Amino acid sequence: MISKVIRYVESGNFKYALRFEEKLYTSLKSSAKSQNQTVKRIQDIHFCSGDTARMIASTSWGYYQILGLNIYSLCGYNDLIFKFIENEEDQEKAFYRFCELKKISLLKAERDLHNITVVAIRIEMSSKSPGEYTKAFQDYVTSNIEKYPYLKDFINRYNGARAVSNAFFDYLLRMVYYYKKLAGGELK
Repeated sequence: MISKVIRYVESGNFKYALRFEEKLYTSLKSSAKSQNQTVKRIQDIHFCSGDTARMIASTSWGYYQILGLNIYSLCGYNDLIFKFIENEEDQEKAFYRFCELKKISLLKAERDLHNITVVAIRIEMSSKSPGEYTKAFQDYVTSNIEKYPYLKDFINRYNGARAVSNAFFDYLLRMVYYYKKLAGGELK
């Protein structure tokens, strides 16, 4: 279930989604040797210029919005990026491989997501407005984040947002929203 949630959070469940990261592109022009090796590998696979290879490396691709740099290094993908975004199985393999290498426990993160979603529903039911709900839920998360260590680690390692930052809370709210939507009557 958590992989489905992430597909919606990251790309709106659109397998052709892409997001260019201009800052990464700029930094790759003068980056570490290992990243340049990945860019060279991308260039060789695609028979393209260095700038095009850096663009591929600096773009998040597909359902899970995995950076090209990670697709071709951590995830070990060896074919054209266009084949990657066309193939749902390859995207899913890359997601699970990325999580494995980042030491993300998806089952435990999903359990935490389930538990925090149940709390979110209770808070929402007792709130008078969306603003009140958001504030109460954010206060709860800030005070109780240590109860959800795997979810906290997932968001930090997958999205890069530090615990209880605005970016973290934004990502968590989207995860809770889609988990509720996808889990339906299974939330108890």
